[in-house]
Amino acid sequence: MLAIYGEKGGFGWKLDQIVGAQIIVVPAHEQDLAAKTLVTNIALLFAGAFALVLLIVNLLLPRNPD
Repeated sequence: MLAIYGEKGGFGWKLDQIVGAQIIVVPAHEQDLAAKTLVTNIALLFAGAFALVLLIVNLLLPRNPD
């Protein structure tokens, strides 16, 4: 490398010159699955609480035998 580009620092690159780019891909399958599970659990918790409240309100309402 030194024989090709010399011993100057930066190998002749100029300030603000883009000389390359690197793309990194991180697999997120486990995080997506964990988030989906959490959302499902929270939705089931709220649905169960809603059903329980409806049942309690239904039992507490007075019945009118018309």
